[in-house]
Amino acid sequence: MNGQETGSEIAQRVADIGTFVTIAHPQWSALTMADARSIDAAHALEIYNHGCAV
Repeated sequence: MNGQETGSEIAQRVADIGTFVTIAHPQWSALTMADARSIDAAHALEIYNHGCAV
């Protein structure tokens, strides 16, 4: 949306101040592969959530 930071911009901003950045619950939030790949500042990615599998 206009005037709002993207997920990638937020991740970079907080990484710049020393925060450990994770991409949590990508399936629940309907994150696309392109969205995930745009977050260069992420240190970790949740790859399995049993709640989603059930």
